[in-house]
Amino acid sequence: CFQVMLECQGVSKETAQELCHGDIWKVLPHVPGNQVTKLLSHRKGIITDIDAMSVAMSCWKLGAGRSRADQDIDHRVGIRLLKTVGEEKDKAISKVRVGELVKVREY
Repeated sequence: CFQVMLECQGVSKETAQELCHGDIWKVLPHVPGNQVTKLLSHRKGIITDIDAMSVAMSCWKLGAGRSRADQDIDHRVGIRLLKTVGEEKDKAISKVRVGELVKVREY
């Protein structure tokens, strides 16, 4: 069970229970919705590639990683892909949070 694994790693029973069976956002750090940046695509088409290294580097530069051991990690940082390779997207309605990191075959 995931909850037992968390507890074995030193997570309190209450926190582990909230993560597994409750509201994860009560215990996990997160950014309020009004501080989330959504990148819009300017073209419609089919997503043909997502550059994982660019996604990772973007997260790192935003604070999800560190270049020295004494630097803090911002656990609120992340990228949520709203579409995946092979999916069609319409510029009018589809939002892609990693706009320039996604290649689109136009049609």
